[in-house]
Amino acid sequence: MTTSFYVLRQLFDTARMYSQKVAVVLDDQTWTYSELIEQIEQVVCHLHRLNIAQGQIIYQFVERGFEMICGFFGIMCAGGVYCSLNPTDPYERLVSIIEQMQGRYVLVHRKTHSQYPETTVGQQILFLDEILSPLSTIEDMDDLPNCKEYGAAFIICTSGTTGRQKAVVHTFKSFAACMLAFIQWDLDLYTSRNQVLQVATSSWIVHVSEVALPVIVGGTLVLMRPNGHLNMAYFSETLIHQQVTTLTINPGILRALTNYLEITQRLETFEFVRNMCLAGEAMKPKQLTKLFSILQLYHIQVCTIYGMSECHTALGCQIQNFDDNCVPMGYSMPAFRCLLIDEHGQTIYNTKKLNEVGQLVIGGSSLFTGYLDNLERTASMFITIDNQLYMKTGDLARYNARDELVHAGRIDFQIKVHGQRVETAEIENTIMNWSPDKISNCLVTKALHNDDLLVAYIISNDLELDTKEIQDYCKKYLRQYMVPSYIVVMDKFPLNANGKVDRKNLPLPTLHYNMQTKCVLIEDQPMSELEEKVYNLWCSTLQLDVVPHDMSCFALGGSSISLMQLFNYYQFHLVPDKQINVLDFFTNQTIADHVRLLISSKSELHTVWSPLHLVQGRASYAQENIWLAEQTRFIQHTPPIPSYNSSTIYRIDSGHLSIKQCLRTIDLIVSRHMVFHTRFTFNVDRGYLEQSIIENKSYGGRSYPVYVSTVEREQEFKALGFQETLMSLDDAVFRCHFVRFGHTNPDTLKEGDFIIFTFHHGSFDSTAENLFLNEFTLGYCGKYDFQESCLQYIDYATYERSHMDMNEANEYWRKALRGYSWDRQLDLPYDFGAPTNAHRSGKCWFLGTDVSSKIVDAMITGAKVLNTTLFQLTLTCFYIFLAQLSPHNQDACVTIPIKNRYRPELENIIGMFVNMLPCRVIVDASSASTMTFVDLLHKVQNNLTNMMKYGNMSYLELLELHRAPSVDLQFPFIHAYLTLITSTDNSHLDKHQLNLTEPSSNQNICSLSQYLQLNEPGDENSDLFVSTPFQQLDITPLVKLIPMANEPINLWINNKHEQLNRTIKVLTPLEKHIQTIYSRVLDTEQIDVYRSFFEQGGTSVKALQVIYLLQENTMTAMIDANLFFGNPSVTGLAQLIENKTLIK
Repeated sequence: MTTSFYVLRQLFDTARMYSQKVAVVLDDQTWTYSELIEQIEQVVCHLHRLNIAQGQIIYQFVERGFEMICGFFGIMCAGGVYCSLNPTDPYERLVSIIEQMQGRYVLVHRKTHSQYPETTVGQQILFLDEILSPLSTIEDMDDLPNCKEYGAAFIICTSGTTGRQKAVVHTFKSFAACMLAFIQWDLDLYTSRNQVLQVATSSWIVHVSEVALPVIVGGTLVLMRPNGHLNMAYFSETLIHQQVTTLTINPGILRALTNYLEITQRLETFEFVRNMCLAGEAMKPKQLTKLFSILQLYHIQVCTIYGMSECHTALGCQIQNFDDNCVPMGYSMPAFRCLLIDEHGQTIYNTKKLNEVGQLVIGGSSLFTGYLDNLERTASMFITIDNQLYMKTGDLARYNARDELVHAGRIDFQIKVHGQRVETAEIENTIMNWSPDKISNCLVTKALHNDDLLVAYIISNDLELDTKEIQDYCKKYLRQYMVPSYIVVMDKFPLNANGKVDRKNLPLPTLHYNMQTKCVLIEDQPMSELEEKVYNLWCSTLQLDVVPHDMSCFALGGSSISLMQLFNYYQFHLVPDKQINVLDFFTNQTIADHVRLLISSKSELHTVWSPLHLVQGRASYAQENIWLAEQTRFIQHTPPIPSYNSSTIYRIDSGHLSIKQCLRTIDLIVSRHMVFHTRFTFNVDRGYLEQSIIENKSYGGRSYPVYVSTVEREQEFKALGFQETLMSLDDAVFRCHFVRFGHTNPDTLKEGDFIIFTFHHGSFDSTAENLFLNEFTLGYCGKYDFQESCLQYIDYATYERSHMDMNEANEYWRKALRGYSWDRQLDLPYDFGAPTNAHRSGKCWFLGTDVSSKIVDAMITGAKVLNTTLFQLTLTCFYIFLAQLSPHNQDACVTIPIKNRYRPELENIIGMFVNMLPCRVIVDASSASTMTFVDLLHKVQNNLTNMMKYGNMSYLELLELHRAPSVDLQFPFIHAYLTLITSTDNSHLDKHQLNLTEPSSNQNICSLSQYLQLNEPGDENSDLFVSTPFQQLDITPLVKLIPMANEPINLWINNKHEQLNRTIKVLTPLEKHIQTIYSRVLDTEQIDVYRSFFEQGGTSVKALQVIYLLQENTMTAMIDANLFFGNPSVTGLAQLIENKTLIK
């Protein structure tokens, strides 16, 4: 460590290195590193003008947002001590903290100002939103950061009770040590490649690392809107939309998220997550089991970390399994020293006393410096062992067989509730302060039947105390989880033989005995249907037999997680068509309140799509598009070409697989999803394609073909793959092929054998294939409920056509494509002449061109620095590539695919949803000298964002808005199609690895990995490209992507056209002859050989003139009016003549 204020210095160094990279993002708002530093400097400059003294405490009272980050760093950079006040804390607690700290300045939002205690005197309120906007001139900040090695950096207040809170003071030295421990940890949780979600509230120590670590390593910090961490639907959407890779959550949010996923089955929530850290209370494996199986599917690294406000994170490890029937605390983090001390003060060594319990003590540079103005308590926290300073945690622990530390409870009565440390003495003091004359003693402990419930035993001469009033008093000063759920009034405590309180003989509270509410249960009173559902849900969630309607969820032993579970259930089962706000349900915490909120909630603009139980209906737009393409677009071949067949091949890596069990699992999947039974017929009278659900058992009693083959050599297997028969949309949409390698066992697939799943693209998009594979994996292992009803694809097709208002989408697409000709074609390097219509051979193969690692690295780095996706960056480069080919391409439509599962109900349906949309971008030549690459990128991003809002409009419907008469069959706008496919090792893709276990087995017995084989090239056709023109393109500027990002794009495009025309448009003698005649008739030398004669100013009269001139030459004498009007371009006519000559 080169400096004790490493964190702040590193932030500024990182900002200089990644100035244009996105540093912070919240929903659709972003700040680059340069913008972040600029805003931090605004805060520092403002504080300097106020003559802030070194080490002066400055409060921050704001909600989650960009300002929170600026205040956090700005206060410390200015030499102040950061102290966060949580706007959600009780009013009285805020007053108590402010009076204890005696800070003079407080940074607030305009919207949080009204919540700030008005009783404080002599404080200066600073509005962060005014400091940051608009930007003003700032002084030279070269001396930042302004801090001292052992100077205080920030304060965290623990416990949250009244009286003397423990104000934990950390110095810049301990701050730096904490952050370096994470960075040096060998799990790579925080790197420049990570998108890190900020989850913790500002009063939790984890908040500090969540904010600081991502930006000091060059990553991206992802924020959520206020209270966003309580709304699991928004939480899930943020993980997906922001492509979050790393997050830290407590078990409470973990349970709420698990509950949400069980309700919605939205498993793609973790598509981008790579690291998940669990922090907070000690957990049992059963709390993790459900979610852990999902996380394993995505190969997510799950870690557990342990720490305290006094030392931050001291222990951690990666969770591999739960062999010890507990979730470990982990090993010592880098630069930490952790020991176990028994009751005799002796060190417990893991090699000798495996299961002996001792108190955990922690040493290292990251320990806090002390409690503010409390030397006595500070001294009691430390102990010296072997001349080194250690901190006593009060936690008991033991070693497991892997030398990991495991939590074993508390050494004193400082208990934990919902993972939060609670000092019962301070709760007891609060209750005593309610009325010192009436209460002579108080004891707070956990309820025996529920570790998350607190019981307060009060000694008073008045056994009729109003305990409801006591509870209300506690709510003013304590956080909700610290308010006792039960208050028992007694005349004296039971004592043991030593004269101490006999805790074992304290009376057990029950709801019927509970004196805190003095309410009469209304369980026998009549309830509406909604009230009864809510009541039963509360009983189930809180695990109670009876629940008062006017009693708070927290008072009943519930938690914020309980409320989130209730909210999730309301949202998806009770009022799925209503708009409800999670914060309202947290503010109003009784059954009566919730019923009132549910009744008063407003209807949403859309309703949930329910199963229609159809057996016949019109095909979806996607099905219709693919069926029409099969029937009309492709030239017929013998044998047919399976243009829309997609095969996934899995190889058995280890273990064995039962063919019968595989087929039983597939049968269950097929019976669940009616798309497997879909057959198509064209209704001639109505003029559209219909789909019907038919139980066809023509394949040996199944509705899908099954093949079993045996091969002896690799070449036989490859040949087998090339011989796979065609599946058209009129045939079966799915096929299963088991391939045995060198044996003939009738039921068992062994290591080296294969399974081939073949899907028809008309019924399966890539998401549907993944859904099938996921259900196959879970079903084979006996872990999937196939009885659950679900929306069918035929239902979606019906809703798609009858329940969607497309007026706004129609208007958008009319405007977006206005002026773009229906029959316009891009200038593309066809090597055999440009096709003049949409008829295609269907034959294709991949062209390989080596791209240097410099270009690849530049693209990846560029995406990170420019805060964009690799697809958006590639698409922008593709538009430049098109502009290089020809000036005609500077107004170009590129077709892109979108997932199109735009409603929650569609996420788990097997079917074809992918839509194609034309993305139009104009690279105006007049602005090319001023438009930069970044400008073009922003233009592409803006187009994509706007398109996605109307992406559910089908391509066929979009065409109807722009349909124009045409001589030939046309597929407008589809002349350039871009999709980004990232690949890894061809032989083994971890992302597509399946691990299967028999339902009756406890061991993993079979592992499969995806196997890829190369396609065999077909014959040459006029609609194919070869690689040579692409290899000749000038792509070297991509190496300098970042340096040139802010340069005008004419540096990329100018002087390329002439060069490319020489390398790509090398005309044959026949093409030159036709071009000469076109030039003569149109009176111009600028003839575009790919564009239509009529696009370049030709008329019918001039066309006849061209025909006569062509007929005068023997090379072109065969051209007549029909041939010319069918192929009006130079290359089209030349290709036609050459084809006819070859036929003769």
